Amino acid sequence: MTIAEVDTMLSTILDTDIFTGVAQRDIEWMLAHPQVRHITLKRGQYIYHHGDVSEKFWIIISGRNRCPGPKPSSPISFDTL
Repeated sequence: MTIAEVDTMLSTILDTDIFTGVAQRDIEWMLAHPQVRHITLKRGQYIYHHGDVSEKFWIIISGRNRCPGPKPSSPISFDTL
């Protein structure tokens, strides 16, 4: 990742309610992990499909997402960045 991408991710994460109370140094440590990547998807591309095993944690910096498929048994919550 470039320094600009890391800076954008860090500032976005620090401004997101879900990370309230997490120290900046811990978020920086997380972003330094070799599996953390900044990716750009084209319209219509998927980050996962219904029924996929969760192996990743996604932070959507910008854009919109859609969750097609069967209605879940419990509500899905998205935090807007």
